[in-house]
Amino acid sequence: MFRHALLAALSALTAIVQQAQTPARVTLAVVGGRIIDGYGGPVIENGVILISGDRISAVGRVSDLVVPTGTPVIDANGHTVMPGLIDMHVHLHLVGHGDYKRWNDLYGTRDASVVMPIAARQLLMAGVTTARDLGARLEDILSVKRRIAAGELVLRQGERVTQGHLDALTALGLRNEALDTMAVLVIVVMVNLIVGFVTVYLRLFHNGSETDSWRWRLRQR
Repeated sequence: MFRHALLAALSALTAIVQQAQTPARVTLAVVGGRIIDGYGGPVIENGVILISGDRISAVGRVSDLVVPTGTPVIDANGHTVMPGLIDMHVHLHLVGHGDYKRWNDLYGTRDASVVMPIAARQLLMAGVTTARDLGARLEDILSVKRRIAAGELVLRQGERVTQGHLDALTALGLRNEALDTMAVLVIVVMVNLIVGFVTVYLRLFHNGSETDSWRWRLRQR
């Protein structure tokens, strides 16, 4: 019995090895574009990317890499092919408006259902495949993230954007207009302090004769 079990195990192992050694069938080829690998490697002009299922199986130049007969081809001539970009600071619930009150009155309850999917698609069309949301409501962020992960929000055939993360105020449920206004005031005060300090410094140390006179008075003391 042990012998039969050993033979069965060897047979299964042989099948696994053979399967691993068999090249995966190429299901798609992207041909003719400029390829940037994202790791600082040399740019490949007139390149080819062979895709097997959901994996890239080979990358090279048109002159070096053969596209199997019958493989669907995407013509990338005149385009750049590169890994998806990562945007570390987005607001999916804001889409180019300048009037927050009117925007919130019109769409404040439809961020997750209407606005954020549109913004995610815009990011994807710009080459961004991962985004870090720093301002939307936590429940909206998580809702859109789950729907994208589940395939309910297919932004383009075969493409999805993953998005998540938020700032500390949103995470704690403390984000509101009063805190936003306070943050703006703090920034304004800090900027004015810095500008004032720089102005005084320049007047004291970089005003020619006035500066020399001021330094001379210091030396006399």
